[in-house]
Amino acid sequence: MGIRKADVTKFISDKSRARKDILWKAAHGIVQAAVKPVIFEIYKDVGPIERQASKLYDTLQEAKGNHKRFKDWHNLNRLMQDLNSHIVTLRMDITREHISSVMHNLLNDSSYPLVKELDTIIPELKKQLVKTISEYQELTKLTNELITIVEASHNGDKAYKRLEELGVDLSGFNASGKNLPAIIKLSGNVCLLNGDC
Repeated sequence: MGIRKADVTKFISDKSRARKDILWKAAHGIVQAAVKPVIFEIYKDVGPIERQASKLYDTLQEAKGNHKRFKDWHNLNRLMQDLNSHIVTLRMDITREHISSVMHNLLNDSSYPLVKELDTIIPELKKQLVKTISEYQELTKLTNELITIVEASHNGDKAYKRLEELGVDLSGFNASGKNLPAIIKLSGNVCLLNGDC
């Protein structure tokens, strides 16, 4: 067959990543719905700053439309980009950071620090996501085991056969890099080396 172990490993990793992405997205919506109100409440005094920054951005955009000189002014464009990218979305940026930390803490057993107000919602999130967390962690463990089996196999063909025996669905596997001999043009006749010219 000529299957490479690297191709089998990549196939297993890609298949696992695709399934993990589905689980991650399912959990993400629930986590975001729980985390966002908490963060927005903690930083509620930042709301007026975001609104003022948004208003300033709109005013500057209007000035750029009214005055040709402002259109290509590098410093103004950079200031507007910073306003729009960093100040207008202050609370949402903090929310995204905390959502990521909560997700990793729940699904990957990480221990990213959280604000104390979020510590109180973690037990409820664990209850809501118990099935997703369990499936995600089992998938991580299973993927590592399968990759270990592939790496321990003598070659890619044996790894493929072993995974088939274990019941892994290998449909869609494409052995892209079969070990075919390379076509090489030599500068001289091989008989010179063999001594039979």
